[in-house]
Amino acid sequence: MNIIKNGISDWWLVNGKRAQGLVEILIAVVCFIAAAIPIISVFSFSMENAKIIQAKSITYSAASEILNQVILMPVNLLEKKAGGTVIPIPSNAKTFYLVENNGKTRFTLTPLPPGFTREITINQRDDELESFQVVVTVKSTDQQRGNIEMGQTVSRNFGGK
Repeated sequence: MNIIKNGISDWWLVNGKRAQGLVEILIAVVCFIAAAIPIISVFSFSMENAKIIQAKSITYSAASEILNQVILMPVNLLEKKAGGTVIPIPSNAKTFYLVENNGKTRFTLTPLPPGFTREITINQRDDELESFQVVVTVKSTDQQRGNIEMGQTVSRNFGGK
């Protein structure tokens, strides 16, 4: 249907209204994308932060769980494992023995989700208190920013006169 008005062919007029052109549609799409990109980046940034916070909370609770139990262990049993060697603890373990077949060195643990590892290191400190530094490291393979290393000093002599 070719409508001729004033001698000019107005084929883009349909029922007296002008139809949308391809250029106008492309401009609208570009404006929409330009407005949506910042919103999407804010959403993905907050999702990444949520994953890091979740990893930090898991690693913190796993490390503090071990250190809270180390405080209750006899120091002479910790001395057997002193030397700075890293002792890996299985992530799915519910119980773990620091010294094999010794119930006094038993850790009761919460299993970790997949992708998390934990290890314990016991170092003898060079001081007259005969103390040991127990360091627990919990790592996340997916979120390195969620890794944590916590330490506790355990002493044989508590002081006093």
